[in-house]
Amino acid sequence: MNEIACIHLATNQDSSYDSDLIGATVVITNDDTDETILSTTWSGEDIVAGIQNMINYSVEVGNITGYATPQKQSFYSKVGYSRAINFTYNTEIAQIACSSYDGVSVSGRTVTVNNEAYTLDSSGLLNVKIPYGTTYDVTFQAVSGYRIKSFTNQTANSVNKQFNSIYKLFTTGVFVYTVQDELYTAAQFTAAKNAGTLTNADAVGVAVITSNYRFGIYGGVSGLAYTYNNDSRRPSGLQTYTTTTAAWSDFNGLRNTTKFAEAFGYSTSYLAGYALSKTAKNGSQCYVGTAGELKIAWDNKSAILDACSACGITHNYYTKTSTYYGDIYLWHTDGDGNWWCANADTHIFNQYPANLCFNLGF
Repeated sequence: MNEIACIHLATNQDSSYDSDLIGATVVITNDDTDETILSTTWSGEDIVAGIQNMINYSVEVGNITGYATPQKQSFYSKVGYSRAINFTYNTEIAQIACSSYDGVSVSGRTVTVNNEAYTLDSSGLLNVKIPYGTTYDVTFQAVSGYRIKSFTNQTANSVNKQFNSIYKLFTTGVFVYTVQDELYTAAQFTAAKNAGTLTNADAVGVAVITSNYRFGIYGGVSGLAYTYNNDSRRPSGLQTYTTTTAAWSDFNGLRNTTKFAEAFGYSTSYLAGYALSKTAKNGSQCYVGTAGELKIAWDNKSAILDACSACGITHNYYTKTSTYYGDIYLWHTDGDGNWWCANADTHIFNQYPANLCFNLGF
């Protein structure tokens, strides 16, 4: 009597999603001879097949959009044995809810999920299937006069994940940015703390927002001295500048920090590795600020110090360099006339603490 194989396909979602799998290919192969025993498609009913006794065989299922494909399963057939073979297709449902603070309809606006664009209807609600193991972003269409929070570096590893985002009035200035996606001036945040509605734990960091650029200031490398890395060479791929003014155009902090870590290692004993080991409360990767960011910080020093003080962030801008503005050091020259952006030289931040930066997500 042959072995009887009973093959069943399902998803990790509730049973209403199982119909997504209809049409998936199911192939049974004799691994001893490479011959196909059965090739069919899933119809929603269990597939039952007789397998010759005492052979090695495998069952493989096909891809379904939005789901991680289960791995092939292999067996050795036994006389008269009934074998249940189950395959589970795993997906995370990204549940998106988008609205506008002023009640304006979001119908027709675009949200991009896992590099695919979708158009919102008037409800602002959208569900997208993401295969397990996928790292993905959820970003919303930019609208003039508004800001909206995006979500980056999400990993599909749960049944569902919620992404709620609201178009809010775009405001420039320096603020305490909170986990509730709200912006407070230093005075407003202090007042909220005094009223008991907020604490320092609610602060993601300090948001510095100009009409052209915005970034967050993370808690400093307080009381510690970090060299940028443990190698006197510069990694390849870094932009150089011949004038200070030109260096102010560099806002590629995450790329530059990553270049250093890739070239010389991710040890947290050095600033590049330390920065990349930190994640802000909004999920953004931390990095070492660039010349452009430090110039903006200098221009807004007083407000930044007030905001840092309001939410309990230790504030340091120091770097080791030969040219500086007051007590905020910005640049380094390597002696041959080339100016380097604030995190594009191995000596920058040498023996001085410094605040890290992060992406605000909007």
